[in-house]
Amino acid sequence: AHRPPDLPALPALPALPARTALLPLLALTALLALPTLLALSALSPRAALAADPAPSKADADLVDAALKQMHASYKGVTAVRARFTQTSTGMSFPQPLVQSGALLLEAPGRMRWDFETPRKQAYVSDGSTLWMLDDADRTATVFKTVDGMLKRFYGFLTGSIDLRADFKVALADDGPGPVPGARALALTPRAPDGSIDSLRIYLDASTGRVVAIAMLTPFGDRTETVLAEVSTPADLPDSEFVYTPREGWRTIRGD
Repeated sequence: AHRPPDLPALPALPALPARTALLPLLALTALLALPTLLALSALSPRAALAADPAPSKADADLVDAALKQMHASYKGVTAVRARFTQTSTGMSFPQPLVQSGALLLEAPGRMRWDFETPRKQAYVSDGSTLWMLDDADRTATVFKTVDGMLKRFYGFLTGSIDLRADFKVALADDGPGPVPGARALALTPRAPDGSIDSLRIYLDASTGRVVAIAMLTPFGDRTETVLAEVSTPADLPDSEFVYTPREGWRTIRGD
């Protein structure tokens, strides 16, 4: 199967079939690590896990309150526009890799991530087809089997997915996060796949909305995506979520 070009901010994964190679890409969508693990948990058999020590009632209450506030804050939201800065560090990155750009999301599964620096790339989906656009290579890699993954992602964002069905959720206790004052939750997948160890989501203490996400791998890499200038428009143009063939560009089937 054809393997898409290396994705920004993620270590290369050798010898993966196209569908599996796509899953790390979804860790780039606004709140990108979440749809990746939601998709993995939907595709993978449940692993038998040893029972974790029960959290204290006080901690459990804090987690419950944070999740309730987060889901309530997105009630009625149909679209999101934001700027982002993504920083990757760890064994796979001899020097920190810092990328920035803009994102658009619209229910039930449309998205657009424009990486502007240091390499111009875009990830565009109308909810059923995903296009990976690379300006330097002048290529558009097309995936046709992403509708379920993206809809599950937006389901998380709007609170219609039970987060605890796919993750063990706890208070994060690993020090300050990328956004001062944000509430931090640690998410560990119930169906681990070996490429993602856990996630951290950072919630604005006042609104409960996600302001940053960190993805941790078993190899010690950490990718933090911080959102800024977030708005929730009533509607976004359809043209933002489709790719129109460009002169001189190659189209590659990714699945």
